[in-house]
Amino acid sequence: MQREVATVDLLQQGAEEHHTLLGRAKCTSVDDVTAVLNLGSAVLLHGVLERSQVYAANPYLADAVIEQFTADHARLADDLALLEDFRQSDPESADLVALSSSLLERLLQHMERDERTLYRSLERLGAAE
Repeated sequence: MQREVATVDLLQQGAEEHHTLLGRAKCTSVDDVTAVLNLGSAVLLHGVLERSQVYAANPYLADAVIEQFTADHARLADDLALLEDFRQSDPESADLVALSSSLLERLLQHMERDERTLYRSLERLGAAE
């Protein structure tokens, strides 16, 4: 019983963190490259935590779905590294905002998909129990 309560608390914490990040993403300006990079790093860190918080607690998530999320996190990490490298090599480039905008859009899409796939499904799962 204690383990179930701890799992629910951990899932609730993960959901709250995700909602906070999603709200932050929606308020992030594409012109603020540093903010986009910081947001991306926070999303990747949250993705690491999702493995232990969410994936383990949702028995209905297929391995293929988890593998897709993991691959998506790897692509986001590559894109973040590219944006950071570009910012360091050419901080005055007009293309920097375009890259930042593209990455922010991908982060939003990723987080909105997580919201639909992981967190709403967990809410329904909790309601069914």
